[in-house]
Amino acid sequence: MQPLPEAGAIRLNLNESPHPPSPQVLKALREITEEQLRRYPDSRCEELRAELAAQYGVKVEQTFCSNGSSELISLLMKVFVGPEGKVAIPAPSFPLYHSVAAGYQATCIKVATRDDFSIDGEALRKSGRKP
Repeated sequence: MQPLPEAGAIRLNLNESPHPPSPQVLKALREITEEQLRRYPDSRCEELRAELAAQYGVKVEQTFCSNGSSELISLLMKVFVGPEGKVAIPAPSFPLYHSVAAGYQATCIKVATRDDFSIDGEALRKSGRKP
């Protein structure tokens, strides 16, 4: 159990927003039908991917959508790192990177961030080079 946050504190670790939904989001929520609420959404996100492809001038096959960052991180690790691979992770960083990589038995190489917590691209590149 986590302690209650101080008044006015923004809890970044729970994916909460201190701001209310936009009017467009509220309108879309009001327009959802009972049928739509009873069914899973299109897992392939065909309509969204088609719109994104058209907007950015790419093929639909070049787009990908997921059901959130956790799923996307897991799929990317599965495709690009795989079992017993190596993955460079900025430190400090999102804890899920390490736990997903460990789940794939990948070696995590922690790369320190700059003092302002920005990612040092050169340090990240060097971490992947063989000694």
